[in-house]
Amino acid sequence: MALLVKKPDTKPQFVVFIAAMVMMSMIGIFSSDIYLPSMPYMASYFGVDYGVIQKTITVYLVGLAVFQLFYGPISDHFGRRRVLIAGLTIYIAASLGCVLSSSVTQLLLFRFFQAVGACAGLVMGRTIVTDMFDKSESPHVFSIVLPFVAMSPAIAPVIGGHVQELLGWRFVMAFTVLFGSVLLGIVFFSWARPWTGATSSRFIRKR
Repeated sequence: MALLVKKPDTKPQFVVFIAAMVMMSMIGIFSSDIYLPSMPYMASYFGVDYGVIQKTITVYLVGLAVFQLFYGPISDHFGRRRVLIAGLTIYIAASLGCVLSSSVTQLLLFRFFQAVGACAGLVMGRTIVTDMFDKSESPHVFSIVLPFVAMSPAIAPVIGGHVQELLGWRFVMAFTVLFGSVLLGIVFFSWARPWTGATSSRFIRKR
Protein backbone atom coordinates (compact mmCIF):
# COMPACT_ATOMS: atom_id res chain seq x y z
CA MET A 1 0.00 0.00 0.00
CA ALA A 2 1.66 3.22 -1.12
CA LEU A 3 -0.46 5.57 0.98
CA LEU A 4 1.20 6.42 4.30
CA VAL A 5 -1.84 7.09 6.46
CA LYS A 6 -5.40 8.31 6.08
CA LYS A 7 -6.06 12.03 6.28
CA PRO A 8 -5.91 13.65 9.74
CA ASP A 9 -9.42 14.27 11.04
CA THR A 10 -8.78 16.88 13.74
CA LYS A 11 -7.10 20.27 13.59
CA PRO A 12 -4.21 19.30 15.96
CA GLN A 13 -3.50 16.25 13.80
CA PHE A 14 -3.54 18.43 10.71
CA VAL A 15 -1.05 20.84 12.32
CA VAL A 16 1.27 17.94 13.20
CA PHE A 17 0.90 16.64 9.66
CA ILE A 18 1.87 20.03 8.18
CA ALA A 19 4.83 20.31 10.56
CA ALA A 20 6.05 16.90 9.44
CA MET A 21 5.65 17.82 5.78
CA VAL A 22 7.63 21.03 6.33
CA MET A 23 10.45 19.18 8.08
CA MET A 24 10.54 16.47 5.41
CA SER A 25 10.59 18.96 2.57
CA MET A 26 13.30 21.17 4.07
CA ILE A 27 15.59 18.45 5.45
CA GLY A 28 17.76 18.29 2.33
CA ILE A 29 18.51 22.02 2.11
CA PHE A 30 18.64 22.47 5.87
CA SER A 31 21.29 19.78 6.29
CA SER A 32 23.31 21.19 3.41
CA ASP A 33 23.44 24.75 4.74
CA ILE A 34 23.41 24.58 8.52
CA TYR A 35 27.15 24.03 8.86
CA LEU A 36 28.29 26.67 6.35
CA PRO A 37 29.43 29.05 9.14
CA SER A 38 31.42 26.18 10.69
CA MET A 39 33.44 25.27 7.61
CA PRO A 40 36.49 27.47 8.36
CA TYR A 41 36.63 26.04 11.87
CA MET A 42 36.34 22.51 10.53
CA ALA A 43 39.19 23.11 8.09
CA SER A 44 41.33 24.35 10.97
CA TYR A 45 40.36 21.41 13.20
CA PHE A 46 41.22 18.78 10.59
CA GLY A 47 44.28 20.69 9.40
CA VAL A 48 43.20 20.81 5.75
CA ASP A 49 42.60 23.50 3.15
CA TYR A 50 39.20 25.14 3.05
CA GLY A 51 38.69 23.62 -0.41
CA VAL A 52 38.83 20.13 1.08
CA ILE A 53 36.02 20.95 3.49
CA GLN A 54 34.02 22.37 0.58
CA LYS A 55 34.04 18.87 -0.90
CA THR A 56 31.66 17.83 1.89
CA ILE A 57 29.05 19.96 0.14
CA THR A 58 29.81 18.42 -3.25
CA VAL A 59 29.57 14.89 -1.90
CA TYR A 60 26.32 15.72 -0.14
CA LEU A 61 24.72 17.24 -3.23
CA VAL A 62 25.77 14.26 -5.37
CA GLY A 63 24.12 11.86 -2.93
CA LEU A 64 21.03 14.07 -2.77
CA ALA A 65 20.71 14.26 -6.55
CA VAL A 66 21.26 10.58 -7.28
CA PHE A 67 19.20 8.88 -4.58
CA GLN A 68 16.08 10.97 -5.11
CA LEU A 69 15.60 8.83 -8.21
CA PHE A 70 15.20 5.65 -6.17
CA TYR A 71 12.92 6.55 -3.28
CA GLY A 72 9.78 6.97 -5.36
CA PRO A 73 9.78 3.46 -6.90
CA ILE A 74 10.97 1.88 -3.66
CA SER A 75 8.21 3.55 -1.63
CA ASP A 76 5.62 2.54 -4.23
CA HIS A 77 6.58 -1.07 -3.55
CA PHE A 78 7.24 -1.10 0.21
CA GLY A 79 5.02 1.79 1.38
CA ARG A 80 5.73 5.40 2.27
CA ARG A 81 5.98 5.02 6.04
CA ARG A 82 8.35 2.06 6.01
CA VAL A 83 10.73 3.65 3.51
CA LEU A 84 10.57 7.01 5.27
CA ILE A 85 11.49 5.44 8.61
CA ALA A 86 14.39 3.58 6.99
CA GLY A 87 15.64 6.73 5.28
CA LEU A 88 15.43 8.84 8.43
CA THR A 89 17.26 6.14 10.38
CA ILE A 90 20.09 6.30 7.82
CA TYR A 91 20.05 10.09 8.09
CA ILE A 92 20.30 10.08 11.89
CA ALA A 93 23.06 7.45 11.92
CA ALA A 94 25.06 9.34 9.28
CA SER A 95 24.55 12.64 11.12
CA LEU A 96 25.87 11.04 14.29
CA GLY A 97 28.82 9.77 12.22
CA CYS A 98 29.50 13.38 11.16
CA VAL A 99 29.51 14.42 14.82
CA LEU A 100 32.03 11.73 15.72
CA SER A 101 34.25 11.99 12.63
CA SER A 102 37.95 12.04 13.40
CA SER A 103 39.14 12.64 9.82
CA VAL A 104 37.98 14.43 6.70
CA THR A 105 37.63 11.08 4.94
CA GLN A 106 35.13 9.91 7.54
CA LEU A 107 33.29 13.22 7.32
CA LEU A 108 33.00 12.93 3.54
CA LEU A 109 31.66 9.38 3.82
CA PHE A 110 29.07 10.24 6.45
CA ARG A 111 27.98 13.36 4.59
CA PHE A 112 27.24 11.20 1.57
CA PHE A 113 25.07 8.84 3.61
CA GLN A 114 23.45 11.79 5.33
CA ALA A 115 22.28 12.89 1.89
CA VAL A 116 21.06 9.38 1.08
CA GLY A 117 18.87 9.47 4.19
CA ALA A 118 17.73 13.05 3.64
CA CYS A 119 16.38 12.07 0.23
CA ALA A 120 13.66 10.05 1.96
CA GLY A 121 12.17 13.15 3.53
CA LEU A 122 12.73 15.27 0.47
CA VAL A 123 10.84 12.88 -1.79
CA MET A 124 8.18 11.70 0.67
CA GLY A 125 7.31 15.23 1.74
CA ARG A 126 5.88 15.88 -1.70
CA THR A 127 4.63 12.42 -2.51
CA ILE A 128 2.57 11.99 0.64
CA VAL A 129 0.68 15.24 0.03
CA THR A 130 -0.31 14.14 -3.47
CA ASP A 131 -1.28 10.72 -2.07
CA MET A 132 -3.61 12.19 0.53
CA PHE A 133 -5.14 15.19 -1.15
CA ASP A 134 -6.84 15.64 -4.49
CA LYS A 135 -5.92 18.25 -7.09
CA SER A 136 -8.19 20.86 -5.53
CA GLU A 137 -6.73 20.42 -2.03
CA SER A 138 -3.01 19.76 -2.55
CA PRO A 139 -2.15 23.26 -3.86
CA HIS A 140 -3.28 24.76 -0.57
CA VAL A 141 -1.21 22.28 1.43
CA PHE A 142 1.83 23.12 -0.68
CA SER A 143 1.11 26.83 -0.22
CA ILE A 144 1.59 26.28 3.52
CA VAL A 145 4.63 24.02 3.26
CA LEU A 146 6.72 25.56 0.49
CA PRO A 147 7.25 29.04 2.02
CA PHE A 148 8.96 27.38 4.98
CA VAL A 149 11.11 25.36 2.59
CA ALA A 150 12.01 28.54 0.71
CA MET A 151 13.16 30.15 3.98
CA SER A 152 15.33 27.20 5.02
CA PRO A 153 18.49 28.33 3.14
CA ALA A 154 18.37 31.53 5.19
CA ILE A 155 17.32 29.96 8.48
CA ALA A 156 19.81 27.07 8.53
CA PRO A 157 23.06 29.12 8.48
CA VAL A 158 21.67 31.46 11.16
CA ILE A 159 20.98 28.52 13.46
CA GLY A 160 24.33 26.98 12.57
CA GLY A 161 26.15 30.25 13.23
CA HIS A 162 24.70 30.62 16.71
CA VAL A 163 25.41 27.00 17.61
CA GLN A 164 28.95 27.31 16.24
CA GLU A 165 29.60 30.42 18.30
CA LEU A 166 28.31 28.85 21.49
CA LEU A 167 29.33 25.20 21.23
CA GLY A 168 31.42 24.42 18.13
CA TRP A 169 31.01 22.56 14.85
CA ARG A 170 30.32 19.12 16.33
CA PHE A 171 27.22 20.50 18.02
CA VAL A 172 26.15 22.02 14.73
CA MET A 173 26.21 18.52 13.27
CA ALA A 174 24.48 17.26 16.41
CA PHE A 175 21.62 19.63 15.59
CA THR A 176 20.97 17.58 12.45
CA VAL A 177 20.78 14.47 14.64
CA LEU A 178 18.15 16.25 16.74
CA PHE A 179 16.26 17.43 13.65
CA GLY A 180 16.13 13.92 12.20
CA SER A 181 15.18 12.37 15.53
CA VAL A 182 12.25 14.74 16.06
CA LEU A 183 10.98 14.03 12.55
CA LEU A 184 11.40 10.29 13.00
CA GLY A 185 9.50 10.51 16.29
CA ILE A 186 6.59 12.25 14.59
CA VAL A 187 6.50 9.69 11.80
CA PHE A 188 6.89 6.67 14.07
CA PHE A 189 4.60 7.63 16.95
CA SER A 190 2.03 10.00 15.46
CA TRP A 191 1.53 7.74 12.48
CA ALA A 192 1.93 4.43 14.29
CA ARG A 193 -1.83 4.12 14.10
CA PRO A 194 -3.48 5.48 10.96
CA TRP A 195 -5.58 8.56 11.51
CA THR A 196 -9.19 7.64 10.93
CA GLY A 197 -11.64 9.41 8.76
CA ALA A 198 -11.06 11.51 5.69
CA THR A 199 -12.36 14.85 6.85
CA SER A 200 -9.24 17.01 6.74
CA SER A 201 -10.64 18.66 3.64
CA ARG A 202 -12.48 20.96 6.05
CA PHE A 203 -9.07 22.47 6.88
CA ILE A 204 -8.41 23.18 3.20
CA ARG A 205 -9.65 26.38 1.63
CA LYS A 206 -11.59 25.66 -1.51
CA ARG A 207 -10.68 27.94 -4.39
